[in-house]
Amino acid sequence: SNYQEFLQKTGMSFEQAYKKYYNALHRFIFLRVKDQEIASDIVSETFVKAITNISQYNVYENENKALFSTWLWSVAKNNAREHIKQTKKRPM
Repeated sequence: SNYQEFLQKTGMSFEQAYKKYYNALHRFIFLRVKDQEIASDIVSETFVKAITNISQYNVYENENKALFSTWLWSVAKNNAREHIKQTKKRPM
């Protein structure tokens, strides 16, 4: 299952990762979107994508250990970027 793969690749359960990274990710996203509620939604979406796409996380990239947090932040940054792009497309 995705949860087993998550544990195997990250060394922590999904719940542990959520508790460990949620607040820092929320601050990171909030600085980009300037809205608490939207930041919360994007962080939740980031964790959903993390568990759904855990197979895309390569523990070793170019023989260097790729940190899970680095991968998670890139997922979050892409989610925020996508949100901002969608917001700009909407008519006022």
